[in-house]
Amino acid sequence: MKVLFVLLIVSSALHQSHGDDIIRNDFEVPDADGAYKWALQTEGGIYHEQRGSLQPSDSGAPSLVVEGQYQYTAPNGQIIHVFYRADKNGFQPNLRRPGST
Repeated sequence: MKVLFVLLIVSSALHQSHGDDIIRNDFEVPDADGAYKWALQTEGGIYHEQRGSLQPSDSGAPSLVVEGQYQYTAPNGQIIHVFYRADKNGFQPNLRRPGST
């Protein structure tokens, strides 16, 4: 859950630093099984969505697995789109640029 709150704070900071109005703010609180999802989008093109769930780990104890994506426009006008997964192996980003596969 710490990952969720950190990313919510980062998204909020991005919003405040750009002064864009939020046009989408969906948040589904964790279910009884720990699953959640949320999405945030601003007028200026910042977009961030995330979903997480508890998955069995090698030790048998549940472990949080988070997947999501965020997008923003860099100062040079390039759109940056990052898909990510965070699990027992850490944060694993996958940067996508327009025209890349």
